[in-house]
Amino acid sequence: MTVRTCRTPGVEPVPYLHFSAERAADGDVIVLLTDIFGVNPFYRHLSALLTDEGYQVVVPDMFHRIGAAAPGRDGALTRRGQLDDPLAVDDVERVIEHTTDSKRPFGTLGFCLGGSFALLTAATHRNQVTTTYYAFPKGSPGAKVPVTEPMQVAGSIAGPVLGHWGRQDYIDEGEVEQLAKLLADAPGRTEVRWYPDAGHSFLAGLTENDHVSATAAEESWRRTLAFFGSHLGPVTGH
Repeated sequence: MTVRTCRTPGVEPVPYLHFSAERAADGDVIVLLTDIFGVNPFYRHLSALLTDEGYQVVVPDMFHRIGAAAPGRDGALTRRGQLDDPLAVDDVERVIEHTTDSKRPFGTLGFCLGGSFALLTAATHRNQVTTTYYAFPKGSPGAKVPVTEPMQVAGSIAGPVLGHWGRQDYIDEGEVEQLAKLLADAPGRTEVRWYPDAGHSFLAGLTENDHVSATAAEESWRRTLAFFGSHLGPVTGH
């Protein structure tokens, strides 16, 4: 696997990581959008797993205008409160435009804040195949400048969407059900999965030993890989 630090062209370039493998250099692209912690070892690990499946993975630095967060959850929350969400979504759009082909399907995998952003970009890209984990139907809270709510654009999403939520999450279930209904009426095919014993950030169970949500994490990850596998093209040499 090769990991390169890249930037979009033009004024105010957006930095992103590009994960790829030589045997799958022409594999379909999956754009991974992180939570408030940004590009950390967990998301690098997920990128490596996806690369092993034969995809190219692109991870935008959505916080590049702010810089590194102070250590811990408090530091991440403080930095999140400094984020201009519309500007961050524009940055993601620039990375998508630079790294994907408008005539070829590409994937987006978003988590929490990034999951909400992924639903927004899905509304502007008919060729986007979207998977989200614990996305906020009314937008991720705490923004310095809020952006459009996913619920406001859900009805126009043309590509397929797979959403994962835990019943023990603090995200309002009623809002998720409203979002699910809007997505069900949209042109794209939608699949919403609930995990009874899982809370927020439950995919951490994929890497943390004895995690309370390990079963939900593994089950959801299998579904995610199957979902991408059914909508993205075959990878040469994989």
